[in-house]
Amino acid sequence: MPRKIVTTSAVSAKPNLEFKIQQLRLDKIIYSLEAILVILVVFMALMFYPVLYQFLPNIPANLPLVLLAIGVGFSFFVLIGNIFRLFKISKMEKELA
Repeated sequence: MPRKIVTTSAVSAKPNLEFKIQQLRLDKIIYSLEAILVILVVFMALMFYPVLYQFLPNIPANLPLVLLAIGVGFSFFVLIGNIFRLFKISKMEKELA
């Protein structure tokens, strides 16, 4: 008796796609929390810059500007990345339906 070959691509694709969607959503949350943490660290460093400058006068004067650029740059990077992840999630959800 010949064996039947069962294609499981349709059956296994749905859980795999759901897993990918879930992972992308978690990545969005993780990157957003990282951006919040970076902004918080930059804010704290900017708050304590005058105190730190009293003890370490060799700190460059443009350090607050550099810290601000790092915070804003990383937040912008996360925003763009999360927008692309959102588009990818909506595309995968359409494939899933």
